[in-house]
Amino acid sequence: MGRGLGYVAVIAHGLGSSTVSGELQVAKQGVRMLRERNVEFTVVSFSRPADKELAEKARWVSPLRISRFDKYQRVLTVLKARGLKPRVFLNYSGFPDSLSEVAPHVMYGGVFAFLTPSKYTRSRLWRLYYYPYKALVMRHLDELKKAKLILNSNYSARALRSLIDVDPKVIYPPIVDFDLYSRSFNLDPREPSVLTIARFERGKSLERSIEVARMTGLRLYLVGSLTDRRYFEELRERSKGLDVVFLPNARTAEIAELLARVAVYFHPTEGEHFGMPIAEAMVAGVVPVVPRESGGYELVPEFGYSTLEEAAEHVRQALGADQDFRRELRMRVEGLRPENYRARLFEEISEYL
Repeated sequence: MGRGLGYVAVIAHGLGSSTVSGELQVAKQGVRMLRERNVEFTVVSFSRPADKELAEKARWVSPLRISRFDKYQRVLTVLKARGLKPRVFLNYSGFPDSLSEVAPHVMYGGVFAFLTPSKYTRSRLWRLYYYPYKALVMRHLDELKKAKLILNSNYSARALRSLIDVDPKVIYPPIVDFDLYSRSFNLDPREPSVLTIARFERGKSLERSIEVARMTGLRLYLVGSLTDRRYFEELRERSKGLDVVFLPNARTAEIAELLARVAVYFHPTEGEHFGMPIAEAMVAGVVPVVPRESGGYELVPEFGYSTLEEAAEHVRQALGADQDFRRELRMRVEGLRPENYRARLFEEISEYL
């Protein structure tokens, strides 16, 4: 726990989760940034962090790990942080509680899900689940004008400005395994196949990847953490008769091997604020096909789609991408090395230390 000259309170509700997510990996980079610079810190999470060293510096809401009610875990975690007196709050959980009344408040991440297409806007059931959270956010909009806002894409920034008059800074999230995936880069002929990386949960819309495989006749690799068994089995049933390879809970080394081999990455999820697998594919020279309605479109606008028919056509075109274009994709994300992210973020919080 921080003492003396003060400490940074890192708020990341998912640090106690066993599920791998891009958001969690980015929060861990924030912790690493502080460790590298010998800055005292404590973390606040919903449940006890699995990392023993991190747990020694943690406060948590619940002794139990709960896989559901993510939005409300965020609220409870941020409320837990109000009992601290840090030099600055670094909030990765996204809920804008009035922490600036206690200390400077830096928020990093995407925008609220109700501002972009998502399962919370498409499904009536999910809208009902999300409604209390949205109401809480709307009650705390003033905090967004008091906090320092750093968003993960220009797409997120535009969406937030549609709600409130603010001018957030944009820092793209880091590709945590940059060096590993960079070794997957090659200019050899690629297997004419498609890769999708996402958690096996309904909000990721993986059935769209299967439909693109049906329309193109190409092999599809579906890779991701298995978080919804029922949905996983529905996808397997939907893919019967197609060349779809399911790789749940694949190791990072397996993903790197696929990125060295496949020709095209397809991202099925509209409304995602960034989409880390898109950038990971680019590091390896794999051509991404991405929704126009997403943060990932900023990285590769040449292959943006609005309909699945357009997506299928882009996938066919991407099979023929030349070596120069694959090199260019790799160079576009060179700045997303994790050490660059840590340096840029520290510049933003150092004024409070």
